[in-house]
Amino acid sequence: MSDGDPYDRQRRLSEIGSVGQSKIERSEARLCAGPGAAVAVAFLVRAGVERGSITRAARPPSFPHARSFRFSGPFAVARGAHQALSHLLSVVRTQ
Repeated sequence: MSDGDPYDRQRRLSEIGSVGQSKIERSEARLCAGPGAAVAVAFLVRAGVERGSITRAARPPSFPHARSFRFSGPFAVARGAHQALSHLLSVVRTQ
């Protein structure tokens, strides 16, 4: 593991690589306010996203697993993780 590169592990993943990590670092995340927004921000910062904003949307993005959660805490964590992963996937998959 490289001492100087906090994203060395991500760069070594074939799904991300150096090109994908550069895209992540240049991306701007626009997150929907609500349950999980703070979790999404935390995940995106750890992934290398440096710019982002939280907005109020009339309709928050769908979370397909919402019915699986009985309590608000775990729901917020899962929704935030889903929102962050959706952003990262969309960034890495762009040409």
